[in-house]
Amino acid sequence: MVKKKYILLLALPLLLAACKKQEELKLEPWALSATLSGEASAAGFVWSAGDVVSANTKLSRPLEQGGASADFLFDCYEPAQGETINLLFPGNAAQTVDIPATLNCSAGQFPSEATPLWGTLSAPAASQTASVTMKPLYSILRFRLTGTGSVHRVVVRAEGNEMLSGSFRMGYTDGAFNGSLLGGSSVELDLRYPEGIILSESGTVIAVPVLSGSYTRGFSVKFCNAAGRYSVARYEESGLTLTPGQVKELPVAPFRPDLVEEGLGDYPENTLFDSGLLVAGTYNILAITSRAQSCPDNSWAAAFPTLVSVIKSMDCDILTLNELEATEIDELGTALRRYEWVKKKNDVTKYSFAPGILYKASRLEKLDDGIFWLSNPDAHSLVTSRSEYSYVDPADGTEYKAGTIRVCVWAKFRDKITEKTFYWFATHPTIRGTDAASSLANTTSCLNAGNIRSLLAQVPLVNSEGLPAVIAGDMNTHSAHVSYPLFGAAGWTPAYETALAEGVLDGKAAMRPGTDIGYLPTKYLYDESRRIDHVFFKGLSLRGYRTDFTQYNNTVLGPVYPSDHIPVRVVFSFE
Repeated sequence: MVKKKYILLLALPLLLAACKKQEELKLEPWALSATLSGEASAAGFVWSAGDVVSANTKLSRPLEQGGASADFLFDCYEPAQGETINLLFPGNAAQTVDIPATLNCSAGQFPSEATPLWGTLSAPAASQTASVTMKPLYSILRFRLTGTGSVHRVVVRAEGNEMLSGSFRMGYTDGAFNGSLLGGSSVELDLRYPEGIILSESGTVIAVPVLSGSYTRGFSVKFCNAAGRYSVARYEESGLTLTPGQVKELPVAPFRPDLVEEGLGDYPENTLFDSGLLVAGTYNILAITSRAQSCPDNSWAAAFPTLVSVIKSMDCDILTLNELEATEIDELGTALRRYEWVKKKNDVTKYSFAPGILYKASRLEKLDDGIFWLSNPDAHSLVTSRSEYSYVDPADGTEYKAGTIRVCVWAKFRDKITEKTFYWFATHPTIRGTDAASSLANTTSCLNAGNIRSLLAQVPLVNSEGLPAVIAGDMNTHSAHVSYPLFGAAGWTPAYETALAEGVLDGKAAMRPGTDIGYLPTKYLYDESRRIDHVFFKGLSLRGYRTDFTQYNNTVLGPVYPSDHIPVRVVFSFE
């Protein structure tokens, strides 16, 4: 036996290097009984033949067979009694585990590269059995998908800038796990099930592993069948924090594969969101005429692709667009082919101040729509004709008639997911009077305030049922201006302040509250006084608020915003 041992060491120099002395080599390997934690078992994980774990960087033998529990054998390893042993799966001496962005899976079981596990124990005496419970380093999203057919692909996307793939690193000094979420661009986790997951009307539970940590905007999950048709569910929860081993139960989502696969990373504007959350927004995109006059290099043609990309990435079910001209309406309508317009083009002669409503017909059914003018706030009826539009500014006695086009476009919708009915009011009051010199104590001395008073007087005449409602647009007023309190006095809740108070305000929106930014980064003012794009609501609950600071590389100007405003995106749930 001695000779055999000597020959073996000559044949395996790595084994010789791992042992301190030849005579210390044990004929019997050190055994460790490893059991999976409840979280790992709940995710459908089981040990498989060939699995290897590492104990303080020492690799075990491959398993011959798997199960919920397994005995791992270690050659040339004899830990001292009381020694802290840290284990990692998949085992490797580099102390890291990489999670690739694309994984091939089988129903009910994750591949090993998607399921890093760790455990720690104090080595028992030689006469006692060493045992440990292995827990996930990742978190698990579990959702119940209802419907028929099968799912062959699940794509998970973080709505923030978190990465869903990267390197785990185990801290072997204390057994701690570090580096749960890595900074950088958003990365999708693409899980592919070649054999498919068969669905049932009663619901099929699907578990997805993701890195532990804080997710600023929650997740979108895309479900695809074998033909590439899919539906999407959004599970958006601002400030969502997942701890290692946590199983996050998500709402039931119906599988409605009526959308055509357009490639990884492409979430087209017509996706169905089955979670019941209503995603909304407002965006002043800067009219062509204004561009030509104030910043011709940031032309409509140059900015258009980025504008379309920003609107698609916002992925709103409904939003207000301000400062639209006829050409912009037509081109955006072609590019955003799955959206429908509520746009009163024939009633407005100067398009640069006319708001429009863009909505997904796949999600919302339009029941009614209309337009009214922001005229004298003392009017007791809707002002729907230019001939009736007249307002005298008490500041200088100027009479404003139809030439000053300030209107509100409204629509009544039925949400196909929740069956709720609500009103949307898109508007853009005049800027006159929003400067400090015109911000007098008497609101009637400010034409902006007059427009807003008119708006708030006429909205209840449209929404006589008292249904949930939203007012969104470029209001040309900020929170310190005399016009702003008029909304609160009329019972309207501001989205920004609510998000701030309830802890659902996105970090960028908190650091950069302004929305009127100018064309170039150097013109951006990082202060509250430039936050003039607002969303006010009644009868809804706010779930999230964020802004989008996407730029494009202009050939003349360098990095530049596609508009002089940034979009505001909010998430509602119906009360």
